[in-house]
Amino acid sequence: MGTIWAAGTYVQGDVCDSVKDTATSAAGTSGADLAALPRDTLAIAAEDFAQQASQLLFTNDLKRAMQALASTTNHLQQAEPTTGEAANRAQVQQLSQAVDTHFKQAETACGLPPDGLRGTTLGLAVFATSTAGSTIKG
Repeated sequence: MGTIWAAGTYVQGDVCDSVKDTATSAAGTSGADLAALPRDTLAIAAEDFAQQASQLLFTNDLKRAMQALASTTNHLQQAEPTTGEAANRAQVQQLSQAVDTHFKQAETACGLPPDGLRGTTLGLAVFATSTAGSTIKG
């Protein structure tokens, strides 16, 4: 049991390091930097979050936060920018806020201050999607 616990603790540390790195990435970036982001930034992030959640063994709060973060980020990634209706834009804004909320939950589970994604590289992609207006696919 000790070896499994040690492995679980190690994985939790790695996931929390990743959360911390995401939270501190690109401080001071601006919307002008959005063009430099890969088009699939949200898809890559969702895949990374899902993989990290699947590796967590004993940290239920962190695991739930990472699973929700992966799912919501994936759903947001499927949003297709358009000049769509206000209801579609509102749904995308809600998804963007949910991604930020789940990220704050992961930060809290890691013992970090719940600052969220604003001002981070991933935050640029998340909130740019929400301000562009979108229609959700699927």
